[in-house]
Amino acid sequence: MGPFNRYLLVKRLDLCLNCLGKNHTSSNCPSSRRCQQCRVSHHTLLHRTYGNEDVPNSTSNNTSGPENAKCKQVAIKAEQVHGDVILATARIRLCNSSGSSLIVRALLDSGSQLNFITEHIAQHLRLPRTKRSNEVLGLAPTDSSHTTNSSPSFTSLSTLPTYETFIAVDNQLPLDNLMERFWTIEGYNSPQKILSDNELACEKFFKLTTTRCPVSGKFIVRLPFKEDPVTLGQSYDIAYRRLVALKYKLLKNPSLLKSYREFVHEYEQMQHMKIVENGKQGRNFIPHHCVMKTDSSTTKLRDVFDASCQTSSGKSLNDMLRVGPTLQDDIFTILIRFRSHKYVLIADIAKMYRQVPVNNADAPWQCILWRDSPQAPVKMYQLQTVTYGTSCAPYLATKCLLEAA
Repeated sequence: MGPFNRYLLVKRLDLCLNCLGKNHTSSNCPSSRRCQQCRVSHHTLLHRTYGNEDVPNSTSNNTSGPENAKCKQVAIKAEQVHGDVILATARIRLCNSSGSSLIVRALLDSGSQLNFITEHIAQHLRLPRTKRSNEVLGLAPTDSSHTTNSSPSFTSLSTLPTYETFIAVDNQLPLDNLMERFWTIEGYNSPQKILSDNELACEKFFKLTTTRCPVSGKFIVRLPFKEDPVTLGQSYDIAYRRLVALKYKLLKNPSLLKSYREFVHEYEQMQHMKIVENGKQGRNFIPHHCVMKTDSSTTKLRDVFDASCQTSSGKSLNDMLRVGPTLQDDIFTILIRFRSHKYVLIADIAKMYRQVPVNNADAPWQCILWRDSPQAPVKMYQLQTVTYGTSCAPYLATKCLLEAA
C-alpha cells in the first residue's frame, strides 16, 4: 500500500496523522515524534516522495513522469516546499452543449480563484478555446506572461509530485474591472447647468436681439436691461469729479499719464469709441481709472470702467443689467480635456470684449469723459463695444465666442 492509500485509510479510521493513535488529532498529539523524512507532524509511513505515489492519473493522454512533464507547455510552475498540503479529489461527470459527457478526476481547491482543464478533456468535449495573454502570479514573487486557451473550466488532478506547489494563471476580470473604473472616471461629462429665471431671460434676449454685421460678420449685441434705463439718474457730475481726481493722480506720474493717454487714443483710433457732441441728456457716464500690471507680458496698463458707480437716483448701470449665466467650463472640466488629447493648443484673444460691437440703441448708456491735459476741454465719448466693468460683459463676450465656434 502506498503513502497516499495509507493516508486515506488513516483518515477513514479517524486516526491521528502523527502517531496513528485514536481520540485526538495531529494538532494536539501528545507524541513528540515527527516524520523522519521532513520533520513535519505526520507519521513517516505517510510521507510521500516522487516515485512512490499511488494517486490516480488524470484522464488526459498525458503520461506521468519528469521527462514527459518537461515536454509539456503548461500554465503551472512548481517549487519544493517543506511540508504537505493535501487537497481532496472527486470523480465528476463533465457534459458539453451537445450532450457528450466524460468522467474525470477533479482536484478540489476551495481557496482557488481559477479553474484548469487539460487539453485532452477540452478536445474530447469539443469545447471552444481562444488564445489570450494572461498574467501568471504565484505564491513566490513570480511574475511572467503566458498565453492560455480559454474554455469552460474544470480542474483535473495534476501528475506533478505532491511535494511541489502550483501557481495560478490570473484571469483578466480584476484588470477589466479596474479599466472599467478608470474609463468611468476619465469619461467625465460636465454636469448640466440649471439656469435661473434671470439667466434664461438673458439667453432668450440674446437670441432675439443679436444680429450680425453684414461687412465684418461680427455679432452686434444689445445690453440685457432688466429695467428701463431711463430711470437711471444723472451721472455726469460724478464722472467729472472722478476725472479730475484721475488727472491729479496721472500728473504725479508722467509715464503713467503717457501710457493712459496712448490707451485712450488707441481706443478712439480703433473706433471702439467715438466723440459725441449733442449734449449729456439721455446718456449714462461711467467713471474710469487705470491700474498698472508690471508683471504682464502683453498689456501692462489696464483700464477699469466703474459701471457700479451709483447715479443721482441711487442706481448704477450694473443694477439695471442682467448678469447672464456662466458659460465658461469649470477648471476640472478644462483639466480633464487637457488629458484627453495628445496635443493641446491655447491662445489669447486680444481685446476680447472690445471685439463685440454694441447696438447703437444701447451705446449711449456707456459713455465716458476725457481730456488730454488739465487745460484741454472735457470731451464726451460713447463706447461702441462691450465694456469691461459692466456686469453683462463676460456673458456677452463669451456667448459670442461660443456662437462663432
